[in-house]
Amino acid sequence: PTAIMSTETPVVTVTATLLVYSTEQGKWLPQGPGNGVSRIYLYKNEATRQYRIVSRNAQDKQVNCNSMLLKTTVYNKATENFHQWRDTRGVYGITFTGKDATTFGQAVDDALVDLQNDAPAPAPPPAPAPAPAP
Repeated sequence: PTAIMSTETPVVTVTATLLVYSTEQGKWLPQGPGNGVSRIYLYKNEATRQYRIVSRNAQDKQVNCNSMLLKTTVYNKATENFHQWRDTRGVYGITFTGKDATTFGQAVDDALVDLQNDAPAPAPPPAPAPAPAP
């Protein structure tokens, strides 16, 4: 894993508020102290051609998001300053200030185009062997 991690480079970095949608509470919840203000990165792994969004809370430095972008990821710019997406673990939102929304959103869009155009589709799993007749 160390060798793979070392080939990751940040494509874009912003400071913004990271939120996760709570279906139990029916609302967006800031992630970590300081109302979820975080340093949010879009990383590209040059060796594997994968992208992920990683966020660290600005106060406690804890990772509060580590989300792999897939060619099927839908990145929704709900408003000019609020973007959202989902992965298998949850629904994430970012509230931006200033021009960071445009910069980050464009970088994610470019990453998704890169994944959709150049990343080969994963090989389908092998078909299961037929079960023996009783």
